[in-house]
Amino acid sequence: MNIVLVIDQYDNSNNGTTVTARRYAQQLRSRGHQVTILAGGEPTPHKICAPVHKIPVFQTLIEKQGFRFAKPDEEAYYQAFRDADVVHFYLPFRFCRRGEEIARQMRIPTVAAFHVQPENVTYSIGMGKSKRMNDFLYSWCYRRFYNRFRYIHCPSEFIAGQLREHGYDAQLCVISNGVDPMFRPLTMPRLPELEGKFAVVMVGRLSGEKRQDLIIEAVKRSRYRDRIQLVLAGKGPKEKEYRRLGASLPNPPIIRFFEQEELLHLLNSCDLY
Repeated sequence: MNIVLVIDQYDNSNNGTTVTARRYAQQLRSRGHQVTILAGGEPTPHKICAPVHKIPVFQTLIEKQGFRFAKPDEEAYYQAFRDADVVHFYLPFRFCRRGEEIARQMRIPTVAAFHVQPENVTYSIGMGKSKRMNDFLYSWCYRRFYNRFRYIHCPSEFIAGQLREHGYDAQLCVISNGVDPMFRPLTMPRLPELEGKFAVVMVGRLSGEKRQDLIIEAVKRSRYRDRIQLVLAGKGPKEKEYRRLGASLPNPPIIRFFEQEELLHLLNSCDLY
C-alpha cells in the first residue's frame, strides 16, 4: 500500500508523537509498504515538506514543549496524496484539518490517531485541573476534527476510555506505541554519577501533566532519600521549577534530555523506572 502520514513535526525526536510516527513508518516499510511523510520542517528522503507556522506570543512556550506547528500548503497536500491508498492523520490542528479536507475531495480513505490530550494543553497554561476547560477541549477536538473519521487509533485503553466518556462515536482501536527494540537489558558499566546510589528514573517531557513534581516530593518523604538518586530524562517548560523543587534533596535530581544511546545506558544503570 501507499500510506501517507500527516504530522506537524517529524524532524526532531523530542516528543512522543514524533517518535511514534517515526517508529510506525519504519515498521510499515519493513512490511513492504511505501510510506510518505507530510510534515513541516526540513526535506529528507520520503518526506514532503510544508512551511513551519509560528504563533505570536505562544511560540516560545510551544518550542519548550518540543513542538512546532506546520502551515497548510495546498501544493504539498496534492503532491503527497496523489498516489495514496490511505492517509493517516496524527493531530487535530490546522495542518491536519486542512489535509483531511483535501483527502476527502480526492476521495482517499483516511484514519486518525489521538495523541494529544487536552490536558497536554491545559496544564501548560495553568488550567490542568479545570474539568470544564478539559471537557470543552475534548468537545472542540471532536467537533472540529475527529467526527470526520470512522476509525481512531488510540495508543492506550486509557485514551480510548476518555474518548468514549466524551462522546466519541468512531471505532476506537487500541494499539500501543510500542518500545524500540534497542531498549533491552544489556550488561554495561553503571553510569559514574549513579555509583553507590539507588537510581530512580522517569522519562518524559517536563510539563505539568506528567507530574514529575510528585516523584520529587516522594523522594523528599522517603526514609532512604540520602541513598536515592532521581533522574528526570527529558526537557520542557517545567525544568527550572523542578530543579528548584529538587535542590533541597541530599542528591539533587539529574535533569536533562538523553539521546537514544544515552537513554539505553541510563535505563540499564537504574534500579527503578
